Amino acid sequence: MALRKEFWVIGILSIMVVGFILIILVATIATRELRTPPPAITGLIATDTSYDRHGQIDISWAPSDATDFLYYYIYASEEEITSVADLSPIAKIDDITDVSYQATKYRVPGVRLALFAFMNDIEYWFTVTAVDMDGKESIVADSVSATIEMMPPPPTIFIQKIYGGNEVPGYQSDPVTVPIGTTVAWSDLDVTSQIQYPHTITSDTGLFHEDLWGYRDVFIYTFTEAGVFTYHCERHDGEEATVIVE
Repeated sequence: MALRKEFWVIGILSIMVVGFILIILVATIATRELRTPPPAITGLIATDTSYDRHGQIDISWAPSDATDFLYYYIYASEEEITSVADLSPIAKIDDITDVSYQATKYRVPGVRLALFAFMNDIEYWFTVTAVDMDGKESIVADSVSATIEMMPPPPTIFIQKIYGGNEVPGYQSDPVTVPIGTTVAWSDLDVTSQIQYPHTITSDTGLFHEDLWGYRDVFIYTFTEAGVFTYHCERHDGEEATVIVE
């Protein structure tokens, strides 16, 4: 009888523990559902820097006030943005203190190679949202626009990797020498390397940076001053190269 009583007590205690755990889980889920999204992003500024940076628009904003910040989403559109429900972000930033972004590509539907996606005399709108740990995204409180007034001529030099070749994209051992005003384009045509080993084109002095993620992705930069410009890949040691501007 004593043994049966012990089993009965253990059973009751087990049911109570499971019930307590279920109550905590339900309360946690309910609390998350009731939590509000992060505050809307403010202080948005968009600046056309396209002549020096070939189609680049610089975006900045005030830091998020979210206590459980996860990342920022940056959006672009050819119409004023009041909601991001039907938009896909052009970038994601996971550092709450990193409140600037250099938009160099705007992927137009149907255009795979977004080389000249930002065009002259077209007003582009931008907004930034904050996403928290629960995946809740802030609403759009404001969107800002910039119009590209003038861009330099198309790239005059391509530094690229041909599919099946042995060269790492843009990392030839010999420096590339160009005159002032030259627009240089970097591209990677190797599908395999893009899937497994994406590269970056990153200035050693912070002058430029781009990820070559997609097949036939292209990064372009116009050198407007003379000097020696070194760059590297952030993901692969030993991938370094130099552009000399005379």
